[in-house]
Amino acid sequence: MGANYAQCVKALQEAEAHDGPSVVICYAPCIEHRTKTGLSNMGNDMKAAVECGYWPLYRYDPNRIKLGEPAFQLDYKTTNGKVLDFLRNQNRYSQLERSNPEDAKRLTADLDAHLSERMELMRRRAADAGPTAVKELIDGLKTELLVLYGSETGTAEAVARRFAKYAKQRGCSIRACTEMNDVCDLPSQSAVAVVAFVATCGDGEIPGGALQFRDALNNFKAGDLSKHTFAVFALGDRGYAKFCEAGKFFDKKLEACGAKRVGAMGIGDACD
Repeated sequence: MGANYAQCVKALQEAEAHDGPSVVICYAPCIEHRTKTGLSNMGNDMKAAVECGYWPLYRYDPNRIKLGEPAFQLDYKTTNGKVLDFLRNQNRYSQLERSNPEDAKRLTADLDAHLSERMELMRRRAADAGPTAVKELIDGLKTELLVLYGSETGTAEAVARRFAKYAKQRGCSIRACTEMNDVCDLPSQSAVAVVAFVATCGDGEIPGGALQFRDALNNFKAGDLSKHTFAVFALGDRGYAKFCEAGKFFDKKLEACGAKRVGAMGIGDACD
């Protein structure tokens, strides 16, 4: 929960809705971990466990197979390489480093390699929709879409998936429908039409599922995205001063990096 509240709620909702037994596996620090920052900050410890890859966030929903989508969903797809920092925050691990540094160094290196390998396997599994999702070749098809979403509560993701479904029904090829953090390699991808649905959370803040893409965009150079076209649809609430601020940011940055705009930014107001 400390790493991604929305993912936690979504996992529980899917487990409850499933027609049959469901299993929910949770990570929670306890006093025996002897976390140096204390249990009052356990949310930060959960977040660190996920970000370093120690605790993967994923869901498995067999109902998605009927839709031609992967049943396995990986909700956090990167690691930050800070597994040692995570381990050192718990006395049960740092004691080994103090008492037997050579073994601790070897075991930490083995763990880091294991976490990287596991993350790669999970990424591949999340991208494998099986034979029912093999993309058909459509005569005369000229538009391939990369549908992205930056979502905190799930609304932007739901809108993006609905858009992808209708676009496919109308003959468009969908390269992927995924969160923005998954396309930090966009400059190296072949030309595609990017359609991004971006929610704004808090006081004009960018959703967690788009933060890594934001950082990547800030490092892109002018012209890096020149082979792509794009359109942005921003979701927000006019009751807040920084209405659709996240969508506005990505709309400007994509254009600044060379992507060609196909239309003015769309706006969705929760009050409508």
